[in-house]
Amino acid sequence: MKECRKMKVSIIIPVYNSERYLGECLDSVLNQTLKDIQIICVNDASTDHSEAILEEYARKDSRIVLLNNKQNGGLSYTRNHGMKVAEGEYIYFLDSDDSIVPEAMEELYAKAKKLDTDVLFFDSEMTIEGDASKQDHRLFCSKKNYGEERVYNGIELADKMQKCNDYRVPVWLQFWKHAFLKDADMQFYNRLIYEDELFTYQSMMMAERVACIPKTYHKYRRHTDTITLGKLRADNIKSMLIIIEEITAYWNAHQTPDVNRISRKIICGLEWQINEFLKKMSETVEQLQQEWGEDSIYSHYLGIIYRPVIKQEQEAAKPEASQKLYIQDRIFTEENLIRLAQAEKRYVYGAGKFARKYINYLRQIGVGFNGVIVTDRENNPDELEGIAVYGLDELKRQQDNYVILIGVGAKLIDEVKQTLVDNGIDQYIIAGE
Repeated sequence: MKECRKMKVSIIIPVYNSERYLGECLDSVLNQTLKDIQIICVNDASTDHSEAILEEYARKDSRIVLLNNKQNGGLSYTRNHGMKVAEGEYIYFLDSDDSIVPEAMEELYAKAKKLDTDVLFFDSEMTIEGDASKQDHRLFCSKKNYGEERVYNGIELADKMQKCNDYRVPVWLQFWKHAFLKDADMQFYNRLIYEDELFTYQSMMMAERVACIPKTYHKYRRHTDTITLGKLRADNIKSMLIIIEEITAYWNAHQTPDVNRISRKIICGLEWQINEFLKKMSETVEQLQQEWGEDSIYSHYLGIIYRPVIKQEQEAAKPEASQKLYIQDRIFTEENLIRLAQAEKRYVYGAGKFARKYINYLRQIGVGFNGVIVTDRENNPDELEGIAVYGLDELKRQQDNYVILIGVGAKLIDEVKQTLVDNGIDQYIIAGE
């Protein structure tokens, strides 16, 4: 009797109407240098030729396990379906329009075994569909050194990544120990958009051994017609509210400084995204609350989170509006808030805790920034809170109507003011003044 060999890795590929890219994806998996892999393709009731393509590949390679959802269940349901039949020692999730480099599974498996990790992070390159000038753009690769052989617990690495503006959410940038997922009872939240956000947060909070490999193994294809720009904005908002609810529940149950800090930053980012959607939607907050029901917890959350951007015409009609909204915090005067909101472009000077504080505070009320300005560009990160960092020389070339918020502590304000004046810049705001 032939002994059944346990596979080293199960690759789970959800498939829905991806006939255009599916062959490239499957070829990248079949060409892996690691041969002991289980390839689980879950067809989510595709209406194009995806099923036929999957059947053809399955006939050629016995490692392919083909599953068919009876009806469209969504990405979370499809990934969960794949996990139920996964037999590999490790699990990797790959989207059907992306691909991986030939050595990906072999090297990730070897590193995960050596370090005994629950989760192993790595890097990706992005291709923007239809834009030849933006091919092979590095996506999640950080210049920060996490230590290739260093093992953290999940909370430690999540905190370090966030401090470096390098927090990695997509599950296709993570290589999972199967036993960890089982023991933690990890499942994707069904019918949830941005399901990766919640899955990654929950797993990082529970993982005991996590590492980050500074090497690109994944090729990400970004489409110009992304789901977030379509007709699902109301569902997008509700999904983000659900994620906020779930993160808040964990936060309340595990009160530690690190959990508090990580959870707060993730929630702040989601709240900012909700406000960005609301600015582009035809539906008002009131219409969404009516659709969901006045007693709905999501209607309640939305009422708390939403903050309108201050507009000139609004201020002319209701000069007291911003005062009622913002004076409670007393970080900014009404005059400065209006000035920030009305500027064509907004920058914050500084890359420390004060700059982060102001960025996140202003995001909550719908005021974003176009960039972060620093004097020493070389010794600062490329991004701060998801915002690009520029040198002072780059700002000097700007001809637009812009304003700079000085985001440093009191001891450095005079020094920064003098630096700006010396460079011919007088369009600045100081918090509290």
